[in-house]
Amino acid sequence: MTNEELLERFGNVQLEFISYYKYQFFFYAEEGNFSFYGTLGDGSPDDIYRMDINKDETVDVDSYSSTFEDFRVEEMQDDGTNKLVFKFE
Repeated sequence: MTNEELLERFGNVQLEFISYYKYQFFFYAEEGNFSFYGTLGDGSPDDIYRMDINKDETVDVDSYSSTFEDFRVEEMQDDGTNKLVFKFE
């Protein structure tokens, strides 16, 4: 899946802020059989000032896909395993 295909298909998916650890912000969403994972920040102390976020905030894939340090989409398979369908680093 290319970046363009990802944004066309999943650009409106809202990822929820789930945690913060060592200057990194972690986001997650599920839609259908797909799981979305995003990380903002590279572990630098300066990253704590990169975002103003609260626990109820969401970010959409379209707005943040190029900002995530790590972003991936996985699809749940019939056997219960996840298959990586997109990864941006």
